[in-house]
Amino acid sequence: MAELLRQPDSNSSIALVGDLMELTLAHEEAYHPRKQRWREKDVASFRQGLGALLADLLINASNETAQGLMYRSTARSGFSGTYCSSRHYGYLVTLWTEMRLIEHFKGFQKNGDFEGVRVREYGMAGRLRATPRLLGIAEEKGIDPDSASKHFPKDHFKSQPIQVKSRRGSDYRGKRAQVIRPPRSPKLDRLNAEIAGLNAFLEGFEFNISTPQFRRTFNNGDDPNFDYDQGGRLYCVSEENYQSWRRSERVGVTINGEPCSEVDVSSSFLLVFHWLCGEPFNGSKDLYLVPGIERMVVKKLIVSRFGADRWPTQWPRGFKVEYFEETGGELTTRYRLGKVCEAIQSTLPILDKIDQKINGWAQLQYWESHAIVAAILELKAAGIPSLPIHDSLLVPHSQIEAACRALEDSYSKTFGTQPGLKVHPALD
Repeated sequence: MAELLRQPDSNSSIALVGDLMELTLAHEEAYHPRKQRWREKDVASFRQGLGALLADLLINASNETAQGLMYRSTARSGFSGTYCSSRHYGYLVTLWTEMRLIEHFKGFQKNGDFEGVRVREYGMAGRLRATPRLLGIAEEKGIDPDSASKHFPKDHFKSQPIQVKSRRGSDYRGKRAQVIRPPRSPKLDRLNAEIAGLNAFLEGFEFNISTPQFRRTFNNGDDPNFDYDQGGRLYCVSEENYQSWRRSERVGVTINGEPCSEVDVSSSFLLVFHWLCGEPFNGSKDLYLVPGIERMVVKKLIVSRFGADRWPTQWPRGFKVEYFEETGGELTTRYRLGKVCEAIQSTLPILDKIDQKINGWAQLQYWESHAIVAAILELKAAGIPSLPIHDSLLVPHSQIEAACRALEDSYSKTFGTQPGLKVHPALD
């Protein structure tokens, strides 16, 4: 994605931006003459936008998998927290396409109707690619796609890595949660600074995958009493999303050449739920163990129950395939859903206290993420990188003890309970 967060920081890149400003304004004067001259502050803002767009074009030109293409939504709200305004971005795309500096592939959106509600079915954001002409101009200044990131460093603190989504559910007739403009507050500024600082910190390490970068997403932002206290999980938004990989693949990640291990909080959601209900939690016992039912089945259905007002009447989407890949067995042959739910409910009667307004999925995610982020920041203060997978951390193998201490500290301070921890070792 074109992040628009980079600015020239070397003599070569500053000179390159200056040359392109002259070429662009000369083209404008010849083909799109202005009635009024540019104001000085507008020229400065336009130059920043030009530098940010140029940097992303040069860096993405080396992405062979994407054939040098980068995408960017033109929604105006998406330009907040970048060096390029929506207006300047659109104008640069127009001028540079005419100047044969970029190739522009327009985006599209297909909308449909779902029970009287207009919904987005599918679409594609607009894409851009640097032309040989633009790359040649950059090479004259000694800048190529492989070195562009050094000439144009990223300003993480310009970004706004906090995302807020609207409520989803039956009240919205099946409509998915939408990204909305977050309410401005000192708390938002602090949260943005935390995650921006984390992203900048991780840039200082070498990974065998694309450098992980994160967005923290809060939910139910249209609730009247919303205060960044629902949802709040960290999601990896870099090119390679290790969070979607199997654990056996994740422990193949290396940081500064060192293999990683995964430290997992056992029964994290259940621990948080007991705390919200004011009930004692026995961390020495695995609460996902129900006689006669495999643990992965129990855990999947409990998570599904936390996300709804009642026990599921259908197996969670995709779980039949997941179960077959994991066990080689047919889920519906081995289990009857109703009987399994009854067994879980009988073993864990506390689940009858689930109330989406008080202790449902959004509150559970928030308090869990609160503890996980606290542990990440504690490790960051000690110079130790860690990568979250919701209720676990991926850390260099030599830092397992430090990660365990950080998680124990954060969970104890937040919930007054020591969590059970499992360590999944690095690959040899």
